[in-house]
Amino acid sequence: MMKYFPLNCTQFIVKIDLLNRIRLVITRRKNGGGVLIAISTNITSVVNIIPIGHKAEFLALELVLEDKSKIVLSTCYRVGTLGAENFNAITETLKMLLRKKKLRKLYFIGDLNLPGIEWDEGTARTVLETNFVEGFAEMNLLQLIKTPTHSKGNILDLLFVNSNQSITDVNVHGEGGYCKSDHFPITFNILQRCPRKPRNRRMCYSYKNADWESLNKDLCQVNWDGVFNYTESENAWNEFTVILQKLVNRHIPKFTIKDEFKPPWFDSECFESGKMKDKLHRKFKKSKTLSNELNFRKARKDFKKLLKSKMRKNLDDSKGSTLAKKFWSHVKSITKSSRIPEVMSRKGVSSSSAVSKANMFNKFFIEHPAVMATLR
Repeated sequence: MMKYFPLNCTQFIVKIDLLNRIRLVITRRKNGGGVLIAISTNITSVVNIIPIGHKAEFLALELVLEDKSKIVLSTCYRVGTLGAENFNAITETLKMLLRKKKLRKLYFIGDLNLPGIEWDEGTARTVLETNFVEGFAEMNLLQLIKTPTHSKGNILDLLFVNSNQSITDVNVHGEGGYCKSDHFPITFNILQRCPRKPRNRRMCYSYKNADWESLNKDLCQVNWDGVFNYTESENAWNEFTVILQKLVNRHIPKFTIKDEFKPPWFDSECFESGKMKDKLHRKFKKSKTLSNELNFRKARKDFKKLLKSKMRKNLDDSKGSTLAKKFWSHVKSITKSSRIPEVMSRKGVSSSSAVSKANMFNKFFIEHPAVMATLR
């Protein structure tokens, strides 16, 4: 299944669906726009970017199949005011692609801005559009879009193939079908077997089903003095995480994440932030007031900032540091505890305020400079 999403007049996405993770390749002009093709990383086919030696906004990918034959996916955005030089660049590139060895199929889709062409009749209103019609015919490329793809009734977004037997269910969707744009999305199916790699299932700890009593018992039986004595802080931490990892694996069961599209960093905080953003967006759409618009923009900005922060902090769940982080986060949440106790005591003196606790730490480190040296 392939989808063509015209985001606006100058950019679009071609996507192979039924996929897992997405690989993105994009080109951009200085004043915006650009073209993009998204290919899943879980297909077994080799994907090569075909170099294009001109300035036209043209992008092409080559999929090498199991029998070493090739499929080319290509896309282009053409500004309507461009002339003969752009026409020559596009047609010469397509001819180069068609000359590739073991080429099985070529698919070319894009916003070419050729409103004056009657594709059923093969006629055009301008010389440049006539050149395009004749050029595509010379290359035996068939144009499959027959209904308007723009809100003004023009056929601007086109789909060319060198064999119409390999493609089915070509549909032009109306406004609002997939995205907000004055162009209409296009979907179609490619009849091609393309094996996919096995899905990687993520394993996570089920803290709710943990045997905390046994875990605590085993932790109390560890000879911590033997682990920490005469050991630098970094080495002591590594030893601690190894022991903790072993005991956690013993007393905390794991489960498989079934939702493959749920990233590990998208937690409840992200979910609640996204809900608030959507709520404020609906409120703004209904009222159209400036205050509601500002509230929505702030919520959207905060949501994006939170997602970026979560993505940066995300670590591989197989690493001990991640285990310790998630483990202690859960322990903290269920025990209502904090890293620093509410009341600290030292040498018979108790402190409860933040300032007095800080002073207590300062005095301790001044009296024990060797401890400070190991923390640097």
